Amino acid sequence: MRKSKYLLLPIILMLVFVLAQCSGLKLSPPTSTAVKRPSVDFRRAVKKLSTPWSIQRVSPVVSEDFIFQATEAGLISFNKNGKKLWDFSVKGGVPGSPLYYQKKVFFGAHDGYFYCLSTENGRLVWRQQVDHSVIAQPVIWKSFIYFITTGNELYALNVSTGKWLWHYKRGVPPHQVIIRGSAALALYDESFYAGFADGYVAHLNAATGSVLWTKKIGGGVRFTDIMSVPYVDKKQVLVLDFEGELHSLDKISGRVLWKSSLGGIRFFTVTDGLIYVTTANQEVAALKYDKGVVVWKQRIESGSLTAPVVLEGLLYVGTANGYLYILSSNNGHTVWRYREKYGFSASPTVFGKKVYVFSNSSRLIVFTNNS
Repeated sequence: MRKSKYLLLPIILMLVFVLAQCSGLKLSPPTSTAVKRPSVDFRRAVKKLSTPWSIQRVSPVVSEDFIFQATEAGLISFNKNGKKLWDFSVKGGVPGSPLYYQKKVFFGAHDGYFYCLSTENGRLVWRQQVDHSVIAQPVIWKSFIYFITTGNELYALNVSTGKWLWHYKRGVPPHQVIIRGSAALALYDESFYAGFADGYVAHLNAATGSVLWTKKIGGGVRFTDIMSVPYVDKKQVLVLDFEGELHSLDKISGRVLWKSSLGGIRFFTVTDGLIYVTTANQEVAALKYDKGVVVWKQRIESGSLTAPVVLEGLLYVGTANGYLYILSSNNGHTVWRYREKYGFSASPTVFGKKVYVFSNSSRLIVFTNNS
């Protein structure tokens, strides 16, 4: 009799599972044994630059040899093992991610200058006055470097000398308020797609700065900023406005192809044919690339979310109240979460098989994928 009970146990468990599915009960998803959680490579505390409740918004910039971290005091360079090499102080600090190119690092600062430093020793190579801060990361094409300032201007400078080539300016009406200045540039087929604080996306010729088309997408009455780096391919341009609406624009004409908001998209990234987004509703979602249709969606009860990044099947997203979440990019299920005091506001950075993130407690943390 006891033996027969044991034989019936698997059948009973199967019936419970089927009944739960039919009745709509939510069962916890099984933990995947195929996905390995990442390991912490190293943690390096940057000299305390601010109060514990400060917000560090700037992501690390990584190359084959260096890690660069912008702070409210300037720029710091590390080697790939986290050893500090040099720092460069700037009054007011560096509000945006620098750009590494041919043993030089380029960035704009709050003092109204755009800088070029030698990566060997951090010494100044040249600087150019632009009168405003530069939040978005610059872009290099041929022998010129391009960037947008918080004055709603796009500059083109000689990458070797800093000499002015051309610049394009858009005005902001007096009744509108700029939140964080500008979005960024995307280079495609020798032309730029740029977002501006007045809610316009502009398509410009990289060599001359001539305008090919402009499109107003920012729908806010007071806040109209374009908040994202445009993503461009053969057919479309993806760009996000301040209201949290993701727009797909025709690359040739600027015509709107489709829109998606999910209650307010804050950040997005495109990887492996999917658009991964984080929202103001504390949700992480994957959307189909061609129409913006939701593939999966997960809620994270952990404060405001950073931009997501994906590496080898794992999706990394930081939260403002203390965790870096590592999710499966296939379904959004949590693989692991890493606790960090004061949380994260800067988006993670992927380089090789590692993920780099700068926490609100001014600590550089590096994770290695173990898949």
